[in-house]
Amino acid sequence: GVALLALLLAIPVIVLTPDEMPRQKPKKKTEKGNFEFGFITITTAYGLFGFGYVILGTFISAMARSIPELISTEPYVWLLVGLSGIPTVMFWPWLGQRISGDFALMIACAVEAIGIYVAVVVPGQTGILIAAVLLGATFMGITALALLEGQARFNGTVIVSTAVLTSAFGVGQMVGPYLAGLIIDRTGSFATAMIVSSGALVVAALLMLDPRRLAVFRH
Repeated sequence: GVALLALLLAIPVIVLTPDEMPRQKPKKKTEKGNFEFGFITITTAYGLFGFGYVILGTFISAMARSIPELISTEPYVWLLVGLSGIPTVMFWPWLGQRISGDFALMIACAVEAIGIYVAVVVPGQTGILIAAVLLGATFMGITALALLEGQARFNGTVIVSTAVLTSAFGVGQMVGPYLAGLIIDRTGSFATAMIVSSGALVVAALLMLDPRRLAVFRH
């Protein structure tokens, strides 16, 4: 059911995401090769995003089952995630056009990190529901924007940039639940795993920024 929901919600992402993301400062292509530092940083960030988001995505239902007042609504937690994502499909590309893709990605990752942290520090039903809403409001937008931003930082074809980014994301998705499961088994709590997830997204938020912006500090 969750997979079908994700597939249906991916359709507007594909249709509504703009082909090109206007940038504040057009980038100059270099002869250093395809894998420049900026592309490496966003690839790392996208992998960390996959790692961080999937930990909450994997265990949010189990967290809901662990809260007595949420047991009856546990089947609908992912529905809330999906519904929260619908209006943001257009919002994140719009924000990327206004303030640049890398800044929008930084904000989205930071918001998702906050949502995951809220699930830990805000007890009971409120924390889980806030986390579900913020997860839904960000993860599809990050996916759409990251692929566009990665393409903009890559000197090769969009097929290669998308393949590399998707591979990094996939590795993060594989490692995240495994590591989180080990942490949960050892601690007997979801809290530490969620803090690790949130921390990964904070690092991802910083790495989403285009490193060329740091050039301003050298002048």
